[in-house]
Amino acid sequence: MEEVSDRGARRVWIVVGLLVGALILWRLAPRWQQRLGPAPGAARVAVQVDGEPVASDGRHEMAAGTPFRLHAVLEARTLTGETVWYTEAPALRLDGRDIPAGRLRRWPEERRLRVRWLTVEGASAFVEVGADPQASPIRLVENYQPAWGSDWSTVGIVDPRLVLVEPGLGLRPLPFGTQRYAVRLERYDSAEALAPAERWSSPGAAEALAAPASVTTVVAVLDGALDSVSRTVGAAQVEPAGGAPAEAALAVATGTAAPFVFTAPRLFAGHLTAAGRTVDELAFETVILGPQGPRWGSEAAAGDLLRAGARLVILWRDADGGGRLDGDDLVFDPHRGMRLTHVAGVFAGDGELRLELARLAP
Repeated sequence: MEEVSDRGARRVWIVVGLLVGALILWRLAPRWQQRLGPAPGAARVAVQVDGEPVASDGRHEMAAGTPFRLHAVLEARTLTGETVWYTEAPALRLDGRDIPAGRLRRWPEERRLRVRWLTVEGASAFVEVGADPQASPIRLVENYQPAWGSDWSTVGIVDPRLVLVEPGLGLRPLPFGTQRYAVRLERYDSAEALAPAERWSSPGAAEALAAPASVTTVVAVLDGALDSVSRTVGAAQVEPAGGAPAEAALAVATGTAAPFVFTAPRLFAGHLTAAGRTVDELAFETVILGPQGPRWGSEAAAGDLLRAGARLVILWRDADGGGRLDGDDLVFDPHRGMRLTHVAGVFAGDGELRLELARLAP
């Protein structure tokens, strides 16, 4: 009887041991699954333009206001050496290569992950360059966009921070300009964890100056005469500091920082070239802005130039719909940083504005 009792006790302990082992395995399974599953590596941002079936990285040009989505992408390597990509994009193209549909994965819900969307932009709207252009303080920063949510996919927004918008115009978010995007993916061990256990980031500010093409970019352009200038929105203006030669700023604007900066002379030169005009062909005519000012459409149009003295701006649109060019109408003002403002915000006048207008239409 004692032997039977011992056997029964052993069976009980064996069952208890199996139950405890099963409990331990159940508790550790997520960690083992995490370690044995695909190992994440590089992160990317892909853009899916409305109506297009594929999301892709790199540079995207589109008309201002075109809807698009941003997709986070996380590359991972399986134990067998196969590469897979975690994303919610329906189809994916990276570095110009289509990714097989069978390699796309959805991130497991039990592995807690937070997506942080960022834009990569210049630190300052206006930068003065000294005699040594190599010492110019061109710096990029990553701006966190909490309003975009923390999902793997979000609505794409083009709203460059560096363009200065006169208060009260209600233009934000801007639908045009050049915007660069980055994403940071953070995995947490638990819902209570304050710090992520792992973090993966796409190319951002640190990589952009050395390799601009590595950062996914959207260039949303206005049509017609404003195509050229609208591309500049989002870039920092560089000009020579007092006593520095003009060539110093030009060296920065044509060097490695070229995609992120502009100079006023090059901006206006590009604007004229896009319109098929030269400086010698410009004819400035004195006009009085107001109720009897030039008619929008026939006597003034988007892209035309207004000046007083050395100050030069580019006409954008008839703000109040009055049909006449007046002080309330909007212009691009590249002066110590690109600015969107009323005509009267640039040129002061007592009751009437007497300026010089140059038409770009042939």
